[in-house]
Amino acid sequence: MPDMEMDSAVVGALFDPLVQLLRNALEHGIEPPEVRAAAGKPERGTVLVRVFRRGHETIVEVFDDGRGIATSEVRQRASQLGMHIADDADEQAVLQAIFAPGFSLRELPDARAGRGIGLDSVRCTLQRLGGDVIVASTPGIGACFRLSLPDVPTTTSWTRTRTSHPGATVDAAARTALVVDDSVGVRRVLGVALQRHGWRIVQARDGEEALRVLRAEMPDVVLTDLEMPVLDGYALLRAIRSEGDWANIPIIAMTARVSEARNESLLALGADACLKKPFEETDLLSALDLATARRNQAADG
Repeated sequence: MPDMEMDSAVVGALFDPLVQLLRNALEHGIEPPEVRAAAGKPERGTVLVRVFRRGHETIVEVFDDGRGIATSEVRQRASQLGMHIADDADEQAVLQAIFAPGFSLRELPDARAGRGIGLDSVRCTLQRLGGDVIVASTPGIGACFRLSLPDVPTTTSWTRTRTSHPGATVDAAARTALVVDDSVGVRRVLGVALQRHGWRIVQARDGEEALRVLRAEMPDVVLTDLEMPVLDGYALLRAIRSEGDWANIPIIAMTARVSEARNESLLALGADACLKKPFEETDLLSALDLATARRNQAADG
């Protein structure tokens, strides 16, 4: 298989889910040596991790040749938790119940494994990145968890040009955010969060690319990282505020290093709000409201 490059932020985001899946496989999937020998298996179990490209997705598979997951046990535990699984649900649909919050087979008195522990966080992480995770299993043979992560394009084409300042009232579906960050993982997370709230996303890897986007179209807000190659966020802030046509675009500066003095210096440079990394979605929405309000006030005053 040819070498693959993955953004460091995506690798970081996948670290905890992979650890959780490997822990599930080793602690709850692979049987003890004597059980494996009795079943005609090698005494030493196998866990494989495979990473490959499929179209515009990165796929990560975690396979173990352990005891597998019995749908009968999943149904029994789901019933105890008050979860409804249709009687005619197929095997794949039943298995997806193990990703429910709080789900684990460990509580069953006759369960052979604790599958399900922490798997809700695995799915949440993948969905936050715009991907997903599914599981397939054959009892006695093993289980395979497949994580899929779609590509995010560096830039997105626009078809709309704004002539009024972005503080004007517009329909929510028409609002566009320019996200500037050298990490594709950060751009992905921001894009997914903003799209859930009706924003259209355009992306740039650094300040220089952001300026090219700005010369073509006018966004309603700019969210920019500070430490980037080629042209950093500080230089981008100065460039935007020095250009008359861009003067009223709300700008949110994103940084992992936050202090009162740092925030004040960013506001002095022209930022309207600061967003600390890592952030919750509520923090992002609050920063958007604050930046828009401050820029509207500056434009009116």
